[in-house]
Amino acid sequence: MADRDIITCYTNDGRAVAVPRAKVILRPGVYGMAFTPDRGQVLLIRDRRSNVWELPGGGLVPGEAAATAMAREFREEVGLDIHVGPAIYFADSFYCPDPATAEGWQVLKLFYLVHTEGTLDPHYEEGHGALTYGAAWVPIDELENVDLLADHYDAVQRAVQWLDATEGPPADDSDDDDD
Repeated sequence: MADRDIITCYTNDGRAVAVPRAKVILRPGVYGMAFTPDRGQVLLIRDRRSNVWELPGGGLVPGEAAATAMAREFREEVGLDIHVGPAIYFADSFYCPDPATAEGWQVLKLFYLVHTEGTLDPHYEEGHGALTYGAAWVPIDELENVDLLADHYDAVQRAVQWLDATEGPPADDSDDDDD
């Protein structure tokens, strides 16, 4: 097989897998960036296949609208309903979900701002969910020390910049006068 017939795909934990081009499928995905009101924390999950953290989201089912897929993924992965905002980041990658099959996905990823409804259920925080090892609100200023997918890290940084540019800095409740 010629080198051009092999695509290097990567597992969540960064292992490279050689996949024949004929076994790589195109798979669009949507991911949501939910922040606390002060924008100090972002909601992340740990995928059940590794200890790598990522944003909630996943693949679109054929014929499914992006907003519908996003809402479905958030309910499945963190148990929260959401309001979908604008898409503000795009990335693509070659992913290998199961190295034993030597199949890969060319993933086209759209990252959306989302607003969550309700409170994160400890059931999901403790990792008893069927699809994830756990969900957590992670401080933005600690993300460099978190094993987070690189394009998800980039998306969060872009979202923070976009929010600062379009909405200004988050409100600081400590300046309120109680007089």
